[in-house]
Amino acid sequence: MSIIKPKRGTGTPAGSIVANEIAMDTTSRTLYTSTDGSDAVIIGNDTEYFLANNTISGLTNETPTYNGVIKSIRQNTAQNFVLTGAEIVRDLGSDGAVSGNEPRTASLDFSIKSDATNTNNAPQNIYAGGFYGGSGSNDGTGANYLACFAYDDGITSFSKPIIWEGTKDYFKTEVELQANEGILTEKVTITAPIGSTNANLIIDQDQYTTNGIELLADKSASDRNQLWFNYDNNGTKEYVGGHMWRVDGGSAGSGDHYYRVASWTNGPQSDVIFDHHKNDYTRIANGYYDSSNTPLGEMRLNQDTVTIDGLGLNVETGRRGSTGTLSPNTLRVSTDMSQDTSVSIQNSATYVLDYGSSAIPTTYTQNTMTFTVQNDAGETAGDDPVVGRISAVRNADPLLNQMILRSSNHGNTGGNADNGATQGGDMTLTSYKLNVNVPVALPVYTVTEANALSNVDDGSLIYVSNGNAGAKTLAVWDGSDWKVVALGATIS
Repeated sequence: MSIIKPKRGTGTPAGSIVANEIAMDTTSRTLYTSTDGSDAVIIGNDTEYFLANNTISGLTNETPTYNGVIKSIRQNTAQNFVLTGAEIVRDLGSDGAVSGNEPRTASLDFSIKSDATNTNNAPQNIYAGGFYGGSGSNDGTGANYLACFAYDDGITSFSKPIIWEGTKDYFKTEVELQANEGILTEKVTITAPIGSTNANLIIDQDQYTTNGIELLADKSASDRNQLWFNYDNNGTKEYVGGHMWRVDGGSAGSGDHYYRVASWTNGPQSDVIFDHHKNDYTRIANGYYDSSNTPLGEMRLNQDTVTIDGLGLNVETGRRGSTGTLSPNTLRVSTDMSQDTSVSIQNSATYVLDYGSSAIPTTYTQNTMTFTVQNDAGETAGDDPVVGRISAVRNADPLLNQMILRSSNHGNTGGNADNGATQGGDMTLTSYKLNVNVPVALPVYTVTEANALSNVDDGSLIYVSNGNAGAKTLAVWDGSDWKVVALGATIS
């Protein structure tokens, strides 16, 4: 094997070799040649030294098979910090990075090239996209960032829409995020664009999908699964309420579960708005609670009863929603007697005066149903005038308990001498007598009409216009005939 020995020395051989002659710098292990006898052109050297100390316009690496085109190895097994395997630098020279996100970035691009021509009779070169990194600021006010982009066209247009961008503090996507199996993360924050009226999160599913969204709780760690709502109060979470499903029945989940909607008013304390306990009850609370978080008013639907606690019931309309016509009943109470056909007395409605832990007064209590009429204009004698009342009165002596039927003289005019112009007529029934404070109008019959009456009870009293030999009279039924009770002289 022949050995070619070029001229050897140290430093560049410029001016010391003729054209096309070869010389070697033994210190840097660099080969030179001369084009005209005055210059020195590098034709080969130690590769690592060359890449570190020379400027080149580009590197072309080709492989005919599936081998890597470029393989960069950084050999170091001692340190646990990051060592550079490959570094892409954009040199801004004396012009430093700007404050805020630096638009002049260092980029790693990907492209596909072909010698064939496209419809524009140009090479079929496609620029797909790449990655780039930029400076957040030159004064420490921002965070450095990395971004992934795709050229919008890559053939005729080369704008670079961002796919995702991230810093040490956040990661954001500019396009639809798809995941086949799910995203595992501690927290996902979705923020709508400033000024947008669109929802922050839209879950679009077809009609055959079982779950549009599913909240999964670790059963071994918690017996409840919650969806909470809170506001950012200067960096502090301010919880306002939430939805919760809870397992009620032990770790095996064998009991009945319940669902709750609640507002948070004092840290973990929650005021129930709605809750449903399977196979037990459903409750709606009115939002008023005492200091021990006990509701001051609620409606509870049990298995066979409806309980309204601490609330008044106002039934405003009886209109039928299906037909748009008025129902004859604003409130209709129906009691199912199919299982109690032998019971003589059954309650369709019960009215109670509840004195709680206090004793019932021994003197006088009254439980009343009041009937009024009203219109939007009001009445000259008062708005919503009272027409009448039905009252139940309890007295210390049970024999004096009363049922009172009372009409109201809301116009304060007329009236009888006995009951006064400003009062109404009433009928009071006790355990042993009936009191009426207005005249009792008996039914009026002729003799023929009276004798035609059927199913008349003994002791019935009527007024007969011609029953005493053609004269007016009272008549009492004795079981077989109407007997004359003759009218006496005129009172004086």
